[in-house]
Amino acid sequence: MHDNYQIKNTKYLNPEKEYFDPNLYPRFQENYLNFKDQLVSDASSNINSTYYKFGDGDYLLFKNEKHGTTKPGVRDIKKSFRPIDIPTIRKFAHMHDKYFCEIINFQLMNEVLEKKIDFPAEYLYASVANKWFFSAFNKITLVGSREKLELINELMKYQEYKEYLGIESFHDFIAIPQTGALTNSEKIYKRIKSQVEKSNPDIFLAGIGLAQNVLLHYLKKSAKAPILSIGSGIDAIAGVIDIYRPYYGSWKNFRLKKSKIYKKIKDPVLYSTTTGPNVKYLE
Repeated sequence: MHDNYQIKNTKYLNPEKEYFDPNLYPRFQENYLNFKDQLVSDASSNINSTYYKFGDGDYLLFKNEKHGTTKPGVRDIKKSFRPIDIPTIRKFAHMHDKYFCEIINFQLMNEVLEKKIDFPAEYLYASVANKWFFSAFNKITLVGSREKLELINELMKYQEYKEYLGIESFHDFIAIPQTGALTNSEKIYKRIKSQVEKSNPDIFLAGIGLAQNVLLHYLKKSAKAPILSIGSGIDAIAGVIDIYRPYYGSWKNFRLKKSKIYKKIKDPVLYSTTTGPNVKYLE
């Protein structure tokens, strides 16, 4: 990978060929600093900006192609006789404050959303992977599936894991169902609204899949801090990331040796690195 796309304290294993071309996104390094400055500014001013991360799942959703997480009944979309309302979801998807997309997928986002791309999504991955989020902000609230947050809560009982992240605790855990969250976004928001209002973090980090398209807008109504959709970043924090995902090549998956939580996770696109030097089992 060209040095232009390297981010300190991260590693991208087997990058796509486009990352060898420095001209694809020449201001990558400069804008990473701009992104961090923007987030620190929003957080210090208690601005509840929404940071939306467009991915291939969102592309398939708006193209109405049913694969992986866009297949009804699999994860984000509830199985129903009524077809999902794509136009309404698209309307919500245009209501966010900042838009992120992998630099190799800019064309895909431009095809389905009429929004300016503010920053590469690579910045979100890397800021989990190099633990910048954890060093820059004292109070972080996590929003994600109940099962993954349960894992993180258990991991945080181990001093070794807390030292790895560089934090003593997370400020709050706000759980949502791991299935049907896009279809039921409004209902879910009503259930967690009070918890969001009472939480007063520096930032919210949300791993909420396709539900981000609608749920981020609702969360903004109650949040008093920036809300970032970090995608698979929540998998890394839970110790279930695939280290071949962008910028997670040097991440260590901390895992619980005898936990039954792993079997409860329903995620068709989740492939976890469970063996090798990037894995540490806790007993």
